[in-house]
Amino acid sequence: MEMNKTRILLADGNTNMRLSLAEILRYDGCDIEEVEDGLEALKRVNTDEYELVIAEIKLPKMDGVELLERIKQVKPNLPVILVSGYGDEEFSLFLKGLGALNHFIKPINLDNFGKAISLLKISYQNSCNAKS
Repeated sequence: MEMNKTRILLADGNTNMRLSLAEILRYDGCDIEEVEDGLEALKRVNTDEYELVIAEIKLPKMDGVELLERIKQVKPNLPVILVSGYGDEEFSLFLKGLGALNHFIKPINLDNFGKAISLLKISYQNSCNAKS
């Protein structure tokens, strides 16, 4: 029996970064949908179902912080991980206060990032098993 792949929306205006992260996540068995701006990400969240959104903070058309706030208005239980090239613990706590699951600073520590995704996948699979 094949396990359902974790469906992730990946929003990053930097094509190389987006493609690299998408490749890593696909290798890890995730189903990735890619967008390059915040407005398109919000549109997809409103029309499709995802288990996770990963978004760069400096997105074209709508930044990641506004995207996070708008997602939480329509789908408050949808986990969102934000990624940026800057920040500190205080900024990460601010983002978590807005509802972010986590905040990663580039360059991303792939071990910590992978652990966060793995925990999310386990949590999602457990919730699916509880529903059946």
